[in-house]
Amino acid sequence: TRLVSDWSSDVCSSDLPKETLMDKTIRDAFDSRIHSGRTLVTGLPGSGKSTYAKEYVERAQLENGVSPQLIQLDHIAVKDSDAQWLVDVTRLRHLIGVRPYNTVVEGTSDNMQDVYRIGKFDTIVLLRPESNVLRAVYAERCKDVKNLFQTQFCSMADWQATKLNAWMEGYFAKKLKPLPSGVSVYKLVRTADNSLVRIN
Repeated sequence: TRLVSDWSSDVCSSDLPKETLMDKTIRDAFDSRIHSGRTLVTGLPGSGKSTYAKEYVERAQLENGVSPQLIQLDHIAVKDSDAQWLVDVTRLRHLIGVRPYNTVVEGTSDNMQDVYRIGKFDTIVLLRPESNVLRAVYAERCKDVKNLFQTQFCSMADWQATKLNAWMEGYFAKKLKPLPSGVSVYKLVRTADNSLVRIN
């Protein structure tokens, strides 16, 4: 995958194996009502959220005969004058309105509270990588000389685990909190062997 937006907003990881995403541990994190509601898949750069969301949609099609609508936030986001990466709320409202149920929204932005408000999600899947996984993802991006954010990737690839963990906590605090109330939230960690481990 390649960077298509602000480096701090969406950094896709390498593809995760389907076997991991079909694993019983992950499947047990969800129930059938998700397929008739709205699900948000979001989290930290390098966590595999884009791949996870696509695999989730495929699984719904194979196992339940439903075809969830997949909305990727980086496709409807723009950068404002303050260099913030903001989802176009008008476009998001329109896309969700086309199919108000059975929808999966994937990604993150600098206006997540607007996304929560418009999405009215039943379920949120929150992903984060282990610090060594995050470092490896950024080291890979550092090699891409055509990437506009190569310098930032190279810098963060050299950070120690403590600094990376602190950055990740700050990322959650700034962009993903507070989470809406009354919503089922599942927290998953991407490990070095590409497993997704549920931590709540």
